Amino acid sequence: MTVQIEMLSRKLEAVSVVKWLFVRMLMNVAIVSTTVSFADAGIFFIGNSLTWDARPMLFDQPTDWHIRSGRNLPYILDHPSELNGTDSTSWDVGLVDHQYDWLVIQPHFRSTLQEDVDAISHWMQLQPNAKVLLHTGWARHAEIATIYEGGNVNDVMSHSPEYFDDLMSELAATDPGREISRTKHMDVLYEVKKDIEAGIAPIDEFSDLFRDSLHLTIFEGRYLAHNLLRNAVGEPTSTTGFVTQRGDLKFSQATKDYFDTKLLAVLLEDVPATVPEMSTFFSFVLIGCLALWNRFPRRNIRNRV
Repeated sequence: MTVQIEMLSRKLEAVSVVKWLFVRMLMNVAIVSTTVSFADAGIFFIGNSLTWDARPMLFDQPTDWHIRSGRNLPYILDHPSELNGTDSTSWDVGLVDHQYDWLVIQPHFRSTLQEDVDAISHWMQLQPNAKVLLHTGWARHAEIATIYEGGNVNDVMSHSPEYFDDLMSELAATDPGREISRTKHMDVLYEVKKDIEAGIAPIDEFSDLFRDSLHLTIFEGRYLAHNLLRNAVGEPTSTTGFVTQRGDLKFSQATKDYFDTKLLAVLLEDVPATVPEMSTFFSFVLIGCLALWNRFPRRNIRNRV
């Protein structure tokens, strides 16, 4: 009986190891399939405090940014000299003096679809070789579900997937062949809200992820926002900026683990279908995991006897 109990314990430990290895393998495959060369020319961010919440200074690639709090793209286009902080770089300097590999742009409230197209198209012309990533940002926490489900209403900026799909289509028409994509911040926050309501997330209230009606919390909220954007430009998930000097996480491990599953889901969704022989690779990994599983109880019996 003692041998059987210990065998079961070992097998449960092995299942945990298998699960961890499999999840890490999936994340590594997803990252490798989308990773860019960090010898590239870096990233230029244009946006407001929702771009700042994504922590542009924490990326692996060189970064510059034009941040103007509370303003949308038409305003930023018309007022290039208005910046937040001395470490910002005005777009009329940065985009003229340097060619970037990524142009990350965040639309915001109170603009129209055409105004956003005009502003982004202007910056695209200054960066003819840059990949364009639209940072969706997010709505106020009390309105996220309504706006996410509300679609594109009268071509007025909203954080709905439909608005961003229409924006990408219009931009693609102005510059055929340009690589244009968007982040999944609104999608993931909408899922998190639904998970909390269903009682399957390690968070009590959706508003707990926000430090006010709109901005995310300094640690767990920004961790999610930052890594969603990191992954979108091919960088691996990172805790840099979210741990103490001793390496201790600054927020709940359970929350981090939960967010990491959301990050993984986005990565797997974006893995190109052209990744060679992925199913074969998965098969070899699973065979190795099963071998590891079977090894523990046999060794245990031998030791007990």
